Amino acid sequence: MYSQLGQLLVQTVPKLSAMDEPATTTPTENVLFTIDLILAILAGLVLIWGVVGQRRKGAGLSLAEAPVRPNTIFEDALALSVAFYLIAVLLLSYVVEAANLNRNGAASMLVIGSGAQLVGLVVCLLIASRRFEGGVRAFLTGLPESRPKGRWGMTLCIAFVGVGLCPVLAYLTLPVVTWIDPTFVAPQHPTLSALEHGQSMVLTVGLWLGAAVVAPVAEECFFRGFLQTMLVGMTGRRWSSIVMVSLVFGLVHYPQPQAVAALVFLSLLLGYAYERTGSLAAPIAVHALFNLKTLVWEAIALSAR
Repeated sequence: MYSQLGQLLVQTVPKLSAMDEPATTTPTENVLFTIDLILAILAGLVLIWGVVGQRRKGAGLSLAEAPVRPNTIFEDALALSVAFYLIAVLLLSYVVEAANLNRNGAASMLVIGSGAQLVGLVVCLLIASRRFEGGVRAFLTGLPESRPKGRWGMTLCIAFVGVGLCPVLAYLTLPVVTWIDPTFVAPQHPTLSALEHGQSMVLTVGLWLGAAVVAPVAEECFFRGFLQTMLVGMTGRRWSSIVMVSLVFGLVHYPQPQAVAALVFLSLLLGYAYERTGSLAAPIAVHALFNLKTLVWEAIALSAR
């Protein structure tokens, strides 16, 4: 719903859309791809170590003792946040048209995309201030008395697993998609395309801030803070709620089908981080690191062309 940069993960593997044309990649892109493979192996080891460590403690991946988040988030909260987001998209589209900006240009994308996300974020925070015990602070960081020890160490491990494994999942998904549809060509995300074509310093900074700050905060407030919280309250089942939200998170990115599996996996990690820590700070941090790494990889690749 609030996603702009979730689909960027496919670009973490350099020139993934041109996988059948390896000769077109630069030496720098090949180095980045090699680093991604190494990161994937290390991330897999960290994931196994984490799961085995939890099992030895007798906890496994159970969330039965996860921190509580007293709240009254129901369907109306979701409806309001989505409604204001869509209204913002509509109004900002009129602003772009009135200003005679290129509808597909970087400036328009930044105004409409990040602008609507900011509106959605503000609405989420206003609703959370009244619906979460402890207000906005508890909504973002959890109740002080329920914050578990070692939460930031766990957050870093989850971030490493997501950054390491998601690009490989996207890479492995692409052949499946092309097997189903031989004519399929993986589209480039508009933000990366805008950066690739060069922009002014102001627009470049805006695009980076939108990707690494605005999008992670807005998306996590909605998907984890509202949708996942509501489902946990309705079903009483944390893992089932995480899975349902992750499927939704992946499906809203269906225009890039090669990214869906990787985004579902990333969302599982984000949802687990949220439940284990009781704080949105953890999934926001993981999401931001994920997007930032993608942008850094793209910037390095561009500088070598």
